[in-house]
Amino acid sequence: MNFEDIIKNEYNNLTKSLENIIKDHPKYTINIVDDLNDNIMDIFGNSKKKVLTVKYEVLGTYNITLGIFIWACDNVIGDKEISELSKTTKKYSKNLKKLIIDKKFKDISYIERLYYYLSNSMFFVDPINLNDITKLSTFVTNTNGIIKQNSSNALNHEIITMYYVTDIISY
Repeated sequence: MNFEDIIKNEYNNLTKSLENIIKDHPKYTINIVDDLNDNIMDIFGNSKKKVLTVKYEVLGTYNITLGIFIWACDNVIGDKEISELSKTTKKYSKNLKKLIIDKKFKDISYIERLYYYLSNSMFFVDPINLNDITKLSTFVTNTNGIIKQNSSNALNHEIITMYYVTDIISY
């Protein structure tokens, strides 16, 4: 079995609940609830009706315009209290390095690519490979999946902010 298959299978198992809830709402919107103690967000479906409330942490941001991903734990303007899981994900690079050295799996180029992502604070990444980051991050942190929010910054760059769903509160 390839390492990519292990990640994919575990990702699918971890995200089943979240996927079942939001599958009918491909164009959902997010509202961060102003709660100082818990990181809570409401997710609204296509009809603007609330479909889900979750606890979250920030994974990172992807600047679509520039093709650059920045881990939340390495973003100087980010809130460090809600980026602990991104730090946990990045620490997994040691495990990946061992897998590369031991040549335990046949898909070494895939593992090397993941190692590159985890070993850098910010990096260029093809949008096609963003799912590699979200799947690995979900696998490493054992969370319920990743929610993405599109926006734009002061320079009119399109940004995707990615959030770990750490707990599903209600739906």
